[in-house]
Amino acid sequence: MKNRYELFSIFQMFYNEIKNQFQISIRILRSDNGHEYLSHSFKNVMASHGILYQTSCAYTPNKMMWLSARIDILLKQLTF
Repeated sequence: MKNRYELFSIFQMFYNEIKNQFQISIRILRSDNGHEYLSHSFKNVMASHGILYQTSCAYTPNKMMWLSARIDILLKQLTF
């Protein structure tokens, strides 16, 4: 993706691929507070497919980065 405005068409292709390959539909879309998902057309598509849109809390650190750092610290402590 070269531009964030391409996200809408990429999401539509991704949704169709998931629906066709696995015969399931996306129920929840969760993201950071990016404005790419707030366009009128994006909201309409999510509503028509019954997709619930959730955002993370503002100024919340990435949990995976925290967990990775914590694991690294524990591994270093165990090796000494």
